[in-house]
Amino acid sequence: MVCLLCKQPGRLLHAQVPDYLLSGREAWDIHYCANDKLAWIDDSKSVTNLAAYYDSYHAHQAHDSVSTVSFSALKARYFFNYPAWPEPKASVKILDFGCGGAQLLKQLQAVGFDVYGVEFDEELVRSLASTLGVDKIYSVDKLGLLPENSFDAIVLNHVVEHLTDPLSILMSLQRLLRPGGVIMLATPNLEAWGRMLFAGRWRGWELPRHRYLFSDSALVKLLSMAGYKTDKVMFSSRLARGMFVSGFMPAWERLTVKPRWRYLLHLGGYIFAILARLLAYVGLAGKQEELIVFAHK
Repeated sequence: MVCLLCKQPGRLLHAQVPDYLLSGREAWDIHYCANDKLAWIDDSKSVTNLAAYYDSYHAHQAHDSVSTVSFSALKARYFFNYPAWPEPKASVKILDFGCGGAQLLKQLQAVGFDVYGVEFDEELVRSLASTLGVDKIYSVDKLGLLPENSFDAIVLNHVVEHLTDPLSILMSLQRLLRPGGVIMLATPNLEAWGRMLFAGRWRGWELPRHRYLFSDSALVKLLSMAGYKTDKVMFSSRLARGMFVSGFMPAWERLTVKPRWRYLLHLGGYIFAILARLLAYVGLAGKQEELIVFAHK
């Protein structure tokens, strides 16, 4: 198994890790490149019916209606008040790549952006096209139909880790971004404190849906290889509570324990989240659970 970035062989990091999030079915080896700080699933093993691993996946649930929020709230929650993020106008085009159930897409549309989405799930594409319009939602195989230099901003919100060939996808998206346009990627942080704590049970692995896990240096290198210039690297602890709860006890196990133990588990999650947030104040911001990178064409 060779590294996506340096093409050198990686080492085995964890052997036979199951899907702790949804099912526990099957198991995969995780490989790691110490040079680029990149981890990946063993792709020599074919995944039996990958679509089944997305059947009850939270990001693939369609949102018929979404709560109305202000642009300032959206900018703070999803774009971390990044100053170069465009202001909402009907002339500003945003592409949400891997839009899932389109919750963010619809919220961006509601505040005034001209929005478009690309999704892998064909059934979800058809469902969203019926509400957003067939000219707004595209399946990933139709990505080439979108015009060059047409988008002011592109969002990959917890998507890059799902891609089997992230370099090719990012190069295709670079073609769509106008000169100076912004791309934002959010993804689990491979260097997170939680990954060190939970090892093979870390919520961020989420095998086999997650194919690659990135450190900040690995994601910046990938973006550079795809033709982008990185502007800002950020870290967030907003996922820390869920990471702790899922890492400590898989979802199907939580259903069988007594309520008081579930309460203590969630209390532990809140404490973990507070500790994760404190990392930023002691010079360890890079150990938080979420990695966010902004770059431009």
